[in-house]
Amino acid sequence: MGFPNFFRWRKKPKPSPGLKEIFQGFQAVLAANNQTLALMGDLEEQLAGRKAVSLRTLRLTVNSLDSCLTAMVSALQKMSGGRWPELETIQNRIKEALAQRLAFRPPVPPSPWIVRLEEAAPELLVALGGKAANLARLFRDLGLPIPPGVVATTSAYRMFMSQNLPDQADTLEGGVKKRLARVNFDDPVEVDRLVGICASQRSGSATHVFHQVFSQYIHNATATG
Repeated sequence: MGFPNFFRWRKKPKPSPGLKEIFQGFQAVLAANNQTLALMGDLEEQLAGRKAVSLRTLRLTVNSLDSCLTAMVSALQKMSGGRWPELETIQNRIKEALAQRLAFRPPVPPSPWIVRLEEAAPELLVALGGKAANLARLFRDLGLPIPPGVVATTSAYRMFMSQNLPDQADTLEGGVKKRLARVNFDDPVEVDRLVGICASQRSGSATHVFHQVFSQYIHNATATG
């Protein structure tokens, strides 16, 4: 070593974490991992149940899982003295991939207004809705008997929503959107009250149809939050 190099300033290495920091980090990783397993277990039970899981519930679960992953990454960095900076990059890639997957909406092809379940072609399944599409798959892919029936497609729904309301200039879709604009979706009490109003309408009336559509729009709006 030359004399000038002896006095050259050198960056001091970062101190290694002590036993206390390592133990605290281990505890944080364990707690976050346990919470992650609990969230995934709850989601598995919901997916295996008979009731459909809403997109809002799925988004909330994903956000909670992301918080757990953030806690684990932070704890691992603390335990290692920042030895694995790539962990944060990997976490961000996972988060972006999940966000893209949740935001994906399959394109709806042009379709007739009414389709017989037994005659539903594969390219029309996305226009039938989940229950009808599943029945059509049972018949076409597995050869299982299904009840004879027809289903109104997305094209029929869009045509219906474009009709004018009685004695009003607005279309049905426009009227629903105006009412939704006055709803505070951050208030679960208000949302539950509106859903209750929709459920209490008498079947067969024009008002009932309007409230059925309004209820579906409430569900969609809360699911995207």
